Amino acid sequence: MIIPRHKECDFCNEPVGVNKRYFKIKSKNYLVGYAGSCSDNRTYHMCEDCMREFAKYLHSKLRGKEE
Repeated sequence: MIIPRHKECDFCNEPVGVNKRYFKIKSKNYLVGYAGSCSDNRTYHMCEDCMREFAKYLHSKLRGKEE
């Protein structure tokens, strides 16, 4: 029997998964350790509400840059 892993939004800690859409954000080649000796590839889960808030924030910053 396969038991699904419980996922939470890494920003607001709300449960995501079966009934709530979420986005996977993968960071690649994030160097950690002494002088960047180890690479750490992380996967973040972001719920739809947090993604919407992030998009509003990003859109306001980009709009200010155009003017």
